[in-house]
Amino acid sequence: MIVFKNSKGVKNSIMLSLRVKTKLFSTALEGDRDRCNGMPGSQFAKWLKTRLSPRGYNCSEVTQEDYGWGFWITEEKLTVWVAVSYAVGDMGEEDGEPEWGIMVEFEKNPLNPGQWFKGKNGEALAKRAFLDIDSLISNDPQMDRVEWS
Repeated sequence: MIVFKNSKGVKNSIMLSLRVKTKLFSTALEGDRDRCNGMPGSQFAKWLKTRLSPRGYNCSEVTQEDYGWGFWITEEKLTVWVAVSYAVGDMGEEDGEPEWGIMVEFEKNPLNPGQWFKGKNGEALAKRAFLDIDSLISNDPQMDRVEWS
C-alpha cells in the first residue's frame, strides 16, 4: 500500500496495487490513440467491473486514460478509482504471458465536502474492493498474481 500525504503531513490518499499475468485479454492498441496513447486494458477493466457489480459495488462505465482503462466505484459520497494498465511486453504480442497492473486508489477530495470526514471509510472501501479484486484473480486459473503492494 502506498500512502500519500499533503504538505502538512496529513494522509490524503492510498493506492493499492497488484500485478497479474494472463492471456485472457487483448494487448492490441485500442481507443483514442492521440490523447490517450491507445493503451490496451478495456477488456480487463470490463471483466473486473462485471464481476464486482454483483458483489454490491456501484461501478461507473469504463473510461480510457493515457495509462490504461478504469472505472469509479461509488459508495455514498465516497469514490474509489480502479485502473488497469498493460505493464510488460509489446503491444499486440502473441507470445509470452502479458503482465497487467491493477491499481485501487482512494483520494480525499478537498472539493467534495461529503468526503471531508470520511477518510477512514474511503480507505476501507478501497481495501475491500482491492481484496475482492485479488480474490477474483486468485480464483481464476487463467490468471497468475505476480505481486501486490
